[in-house]
Amino acid sequence: MNLLEVKGLTKRFGGIVAVNSASFDVGKNEVVGLIGPNGAGKSTLVQLLMGIIKSDSGEVRFNGKDITRLKAWQVVRQGVAGTFQCTKPFLRLPVFANVLVASSAWKKPGQNGEASMGKAMSVLKKVGIPHLAKLPASQLSHGDLKRLEIARSLATDPRLLILDEPFGGLNYNEIELLSDLVKKLRKQSEEDHPTENSGLSMIIIEHKLSELMKIVDKVIVLNYGEILAFGTPEEVTKNEAVINAYIGEEGI
Repeated sequence: MNLLEVKGLTKRFGGIVAVNSASFDVGKNEVVGLIGPNGAGKSTLVQLLMGIIKSDSGEVRFNGKDITRLKAWQVVRQGVAGTFQCTKPFLRLPVFANVLVASSAWKKPGQNGEASMGKAMSVLKKVGIPHLAKLPASQLSHGDLKRLEIARSLATDPRLLILDEPFGGLNYNEIELLSDLVKKLRKQSEEDHPTENSGLSMIIIEHKLSELMKIVDKVIVLNYGEILAFGTPEEVTKNEAVINAYIGEEGI
């Protein structure tokens, strides 16, 4: 059984079909890229998965459970969390407090304040910014703000992490560091669950294709709300329809 199964998901805004009968799956411990031209419906699709907006038809099943009609906070409770293109931290609060808010809000039954504080510091270590814990979020670089957003999502104990353009606005070195973080999170998840069919899966929306293709197992190509292709990076980058609609003859 796949961790995420999407069948016939459709969303209309008036006469515009933003997502048209999208069907795909994400396996356990799998990293899937989501690409396509601007306006293809990528952000709408992940907002449907996260319960931020509701579909007109179709079904989203997560870990075997139908979550199609759940509210956003209920989806988080099921194990789906994500970041957005524009970081939205509590700028006046220290980095540690930003993560503690998420850790405390989504704490498990019986988890006390001390456990929430421990988890907050643990995820800061995972994303590589424990040394910034006391610094106000307003003083972070753009790259470190991206890491903070990931830390806040990880504090909810997700099994599926959705990253919306994590490389946006970053320089080459920052992209390399964030790519390494994605690889590290995946490796750590596999090590933490060596015999379990669980761990951390990811969906990553990104326009920087050469960097994305290095860290994903599969790629979904969305165009005008429809899935144009779904396969391995090699399969997708050689797909003639994808080349014509998005990548171009020069490739990536």
